[in-house]
Parts: sequence; C-alpha cells; structure tokens
Amino acid sequence: MDFESTYQIIIKMSKVKCRHCKKKIDKESAFSPREKLYFCDQECYRKWRKTDDGQLDALLDYVWKLYSPSKQTSSTYIMIKKQAEHYHNIEGFKYQGMFLAVRYYVEILERLWCDDYGLGQVLPTYYIALQNMYEEQRALKSKLNNMEETKERIVQGKQYVTRRRELSLD
Repeated sequence: MDFESTYQIIIKMSKVKCRHCKKKIDKESAFSPREKLYFCDQECYRKWRKTDDGQLDALLDYVWKLYSPSKQTSSTYIMIKKQAEHYHNIEGFKYQGMFLAVRYYVEILERLWCDDYGLGQVLPTYYIALQNMYEEQRALKSKLNNMEETKERIVQGKQYVTRRRELSLD
C-alpha cells in the first residue's frame, strides 16, 4: 500500500453565498468587488447594485471613506447605517438620492465633512434641494420635447444704408 493513497488529503472548497441570487458558489470562482462581498458574476453584481441593499451599500461605502481613520469604528458605521435607514424608512428618502446628495455636498459644493454630525449635516437640506432641481430639470426636458419645431426659414439680407448729401442754398 502506498503512503499517499492511504492518507489522501481532501481539500474542501469553501463556499460563499451570492448576495443577489443567494446561490452557494465556490469562493475561488466568485466575483468579489471587495472583501466579504461575493457574487456569481459581474452581471449578478450589477443587478444587486440596483436594489435597495446595493444602493445602501454604495452610500455606506462612500460616507465611510469621508470619515477620518481615527473615527472609523464599528459604532460609527452602525450610526451611519441607522441614520440612512431612518431617512429611508421614516422620511421616504431613496438611497440613491441620499448618495447623490452627499456627493453633491462634498464634491460639487466642496464642503468639509464633519465627523460628528454624520448624514444629518447633508440630508434634510440638500436632498430636498436636489430633488427640486431634478424635478425642474425634468419639467424643462418635457417642455423641450413637446415644443413644435417651426419650419420657417429666416433669411437675413444685406442692409443698405442710404446717405444723403446736404445741399447748401447759399
């Protein structure tokens, strides 16, 4: 009897669960955009990003990176998540809108992020302002689409200036 055949090592592949379709897949063959986040493939990942869970994850990732490293603790993460869920469930804000409001506040307005206030420094004011801007933009686009195009041609010709000489009667 062979030593290797007697003591065969069985390597068990570790399994992970896809966040979107909940299938069990091999960890080595799974698509992982970051640590502890596994999907069957990129298409599954794209579909998941469109769901509320995916949009909440994107919001939390973005806000988390705004905090200074000394403030990046598990209690801070839980606070951010509770704030986001409060605005989503109680106030009716959408996760994608919250994400855009925070990006607008930080990247467009170039305001400094204050670690002490969390999402409360941005969402009540800027979310509603951005929502109003978006609705105005949609109204303008619909007006533009509903305008009739005129087929009249406007031709500008040369303009002639006539000068008269003054006659003196002396």
